[in-house]
Amino acid sequence: MTCIDIIRYAGSIDEAIFEADAVFIVTEWNEIKGLDVVKMVEKMKEPIIFDGRNCLSEEKIRACSSIEYYPIGKPPIII
Repeated sequence: MTCIDIIRYAGSIDEAIFEADAVFIVTEWNEIKGLDVVKMVEKMKEPIIFDGRNCLSEEKIRACSSIEYYPIGKPPIII
């Protein structure tokens, strides 16, 4: 097994998610809660979201055509 740790800081949420393999949500900021999830996953390389704060509603997730969504304490939604 090989592991590498690279940290890159982004100036915006759009910059951070562009071509991302996965997104980990670890804050409940209003900017995160108000995201347009459909547009968000369109910018990602792989539409995989781990939501550590359950910030995104099931309605927003189910509006996506393809997504792997893993909320803490709830069943995943895989479309």
